[in-house]
Amino acid sequence: MICKNSHIILETNLSFVVVPTFKESIYKVQISTFFRIISIL
Repeated sequence: MICKNSHIILETNLSFVVVPTFKESIYKVQISTFFRIISIL
């Protein structure tokens, strides 16, 4: 039981860590695409 709980806690922590970096990478990709479009224009 303790092991299972710690595993769930670990997964929750991982999701908290992964989601912001995922959003950040999407944000960076959008910014680079935006600048590419502007430079083409």
